[in-house]
Amino acid sequence: LSKLWLVADVPSAESGGLYVGMPVEATIGAMNESRVSGKLSFVSATVNEATRTVRVHLDLDNHAGRYKPAMLATML
Repeated sequence: LSKLWLVADVPSAESGGLYVGMPVEATIGAMNESRVSGKLSFVSATVNEATRTVRVHLDLDNHAGRYKPAMLATML
């Protein structure tokens, strides 16, 4: 698990400027709100009709093994 995805659902009204390669930051609550940064590796081409959100993936380096799958985070 040296690389993880941070998966986020962005409100469609805020998704117009998102693009693959875009630098973004997030905070991870279980890590005392520590900030992580990376680049978007995926931006969905469709809006989820039920939630009106667009799914994105942030590539997260995890060579130190600090992050665990399913940890909650907030994309900034």
